[in-house]
Amino acid sequence: LNYLLPADAAFPPRAVCEQHGLHELCDMLERVVAPRREALVAVSNKNIFHMLQLYIDGVKRAKVTNALVVALDDETHAWLSEREFPSYVRKVKARGGSTDNHATSGLKFRILREFMLVGCSVLLSDVDVAWMRDPFPALYGDADVEGMTDGFDDISSYGAPGSGVLGAPAWRIFARNSGMFYLSATNESLRMMERMTHRMATESIWDQTAYNEEQFYLTTDTYQGLGLSQRVMNYLCFLNTKVLFKYVRETPELYPDAYTPIGAHVNYHPEKPQRMVDIFKHYQQGQRGVLERWNGGEGLKISNDCKFDGVRPSSVSRAKSALLAAVVQYGHAEWGGVRWLRFGDDGKLNTPWGEGTWGGAPGSRGETTIYCDFFGKTRHLLRLNGTLPLDGQTPFVLTSTRCTDGDTVKVRVLPPDSS
Repeated sequence: LNYLLPADAAFPPRAVCEQHGLHELCDMLERVVAPRREALVAVSNKNIFHMLQLYIDGVKRAKVTNALVVALDDETHAWLSEREFPSYVRKVKARGGSTDNHATSGLKFRILREFMLVGCSVLLSDVDVAWMRDPFPALYGDADVEGMTDGFDDISSYGAPGSGVLGAPAWRIFARNSGMFYLSATNESLRMMERMTHRMATESIWDQTAYNEEQFYLTTDTYQGLGLSQRVMNYLCFLNTKVLFKYVRETPELYPDAYTPIGAHVNYHPEKPQRMVDIFKHYQQGQRGVLERWNGGEGLKISNDCKFDGVRPSSVSRAKSALLAAVVQYGHAEWGGVRWLRFGDDGKLNTPWGEGTWGGAPGSRGETTIYCDFFGKTRHLLRLNGTLPLDGQTPFVLTSTRCTDGDTVKVRVLPPDSS
C-alpha cells in the first residue's frame, strides 16, 4: 500500500500537525493510539446520548483500547469526559446546517481526511454498531478501503456476474455500508476523503451513495477514478442486522452459541437502541432468548400476536372460555405485586394507573390468553401459567407481555375474599 507516513517516521508527525492546525487531534492520537497508528473512531453530537452510551459501553466491554469519539459540540465532549472515554471536539457543520443523523453522517469524511493527513488508519464506526470483540485482529489491512457490506450471503456481499444496460456484462453486488469501514492511511484513501468532503459540501446526496460511487466508478473521459484497492469485510463477522436476525439466528450451526460476531451494525431495523441492548445481552452478557423476541423484519414478534379484536367477557363468551369465566369470578389481581387490577364483567378494567378495558383473545387462543388495554391504550397479553384451579378459590398466575416492547410481569389472580 502507498502509505502517507513511512513505517520508521515519528507518529504523530508534529510537522504535519503544525502545518494543518491539527494539534488537538495529534495530542489525542499520541495518548490513545500510538504506536499502533490505527484507531476505532465514531463521530457524534449531543442529539443521541442514549445511543452513544450503548456504543461506548460495548467498546469498553470488548476491550478496545484504541477507541475515541470525535465530538461535534462541547456538550458531547463534556458528556464523554464524565464517562472517561477519549474524545476531542471538532466543530464542523453539515451543508444546510442540519444536525440530524444523515447530515451528521456526511461530516465524517472531512474528519477522516484529517486522520489520513497525520498517517493514522481508521476503523470508522457509526454509534449504532454493537462491538462484541476487538475488531483489529480480524482486519486484513491489505487494502485502501476494507468495508462492511449490506449483503447477506456470498453473492450479495462479494458479487456475481449479471446483466447491465441492454444486456451488457455487469458485476452485481450489494452496497458497501458507510457506517463501518477501515481506511488505511494511504495516498489513495486521502484522495477519496478529499473528494467525499467536497461532494458532501456541494451536493445534496446521501453519503452512502457517494461512498459507493467513489469506490466503483472507473475513469472515463469525464471522470477520474480514484484507483482504490478494496476488500469486503466478512459478512458473518462484521454483520448487519438483516444477517443477524434473518439468517444467523435461524441457523443452528451459527446460533446461539457457535460463535460471537465481532460487530453488528443495527442498520436494517428502526428499533436501534432496543436491539443493541439485546445484542449485547446475548453476546456479551450470556442472556439467552432475548433476540428471539424480535421479528426478522420490523418490530417485535409479539406485535403480530397482539393485533386482534378482543372478545368482551359476556355471558356467551364466558361459557366458551374457562379462563375468561375464572377472571370474572375472581375479579381482581396483583400486577407484579402492585394491588389492585379489578376486572369488570362488562369488560371494564380498573388499575392503579387508570381505567382501561380487558377481554379474551379470539378463537382457541382464548383458552389460555386474555388482553388488557390501559395506560394510553397500551395492550398487554396475559397468558395462563399452568392450569386453572378447579376449586375456584386457589390463586392462579398469568404472565403479562407488553406489546410495545415485550416487557413481562407476573400477574397473580386472587379470589374475591382476598381483597
